[in-house]
Amino acid sequence: MVGYFEVEQQEEPDQEEEVIISDTKDPQETPISTFVPVRVPAVDHSAQIKKLQKQDERNREIMNEHIVEDAKSLIKTVNHYSGDLSDLEIKMMYFFMMSAMSRDKERLLMPDVPDDDFPNFNDKVKVIENLTNEKMALIVREYVRVRFNDIHLGNVMGDYFMAFVRQHCPEQLAGITQKHSDIYEKRKNRIEEQLAELTTTASEPFLAEDMTEQTTSEEATKNLAVDDSQMLQVA
Repeated sequence: MVGYFEVEQQEEPDQEEEVIISDTKDPQETPISTFVPVRVPAVDHSAQIKKLQKQDERNREIMNEHIVEDAKSLIKTVNHYSGDLSDLEIKMMYFFMMSAMSRDKERLLMPDVPDDDFPNFNDKVKVIENLTNEKMALIVREYVRVRFNDIHLGNVMGDYFMAFVRQHCPEQLAGITQKHSDIYEKRKNRIEEQLAELTTTASEPFLAEDMTEQTTSEEATKNLAVDDSQMLQVA
């Protein structure tokens, strides 16, 4: 062997390269060569991979958004529901009803949430996933309390409202009722006094007029009698 070429071995070569290990200037002789592994510097595709992964993630989000929007449109067209009321539907109902709760009542349901913070979506989900009779009663009553703000007396909902308040605040409601009843009675008495005065004043002119008419009639009768007597004396 005329010569040799030492090449570092690669565990995982990317490609092979031809290397001349013996050369000669004699045109009659053929150079001796061999192929040795050569590591090619790797190309960094991490940025492109990350970009494609984000693109796929966003495409998935768009797909889900479209599914939800189409589902909303679909449910609006439903005219008939089937099956018994499910536990999931009950949980959803309480979840939406919780939006009417005041902050102090929310603290009763979610004591772990700091006082200077507001419950988020996950906090409310934890509540409906662990509903108790006490929690359900609090949510329903808070919802009813808020909705009654638009209720006025004069219809059945007004009666329901008063019954609801009487159930939870009987003594306070009795005090409120008494206070306003006293005010009403005083106003009623004043109105009745004014009506009595107006009735008396209105009747007096009619009595005077009747007396005047009666006097005028009596005088006319007397005058007629005098005229008749005079006519008889002339005759």
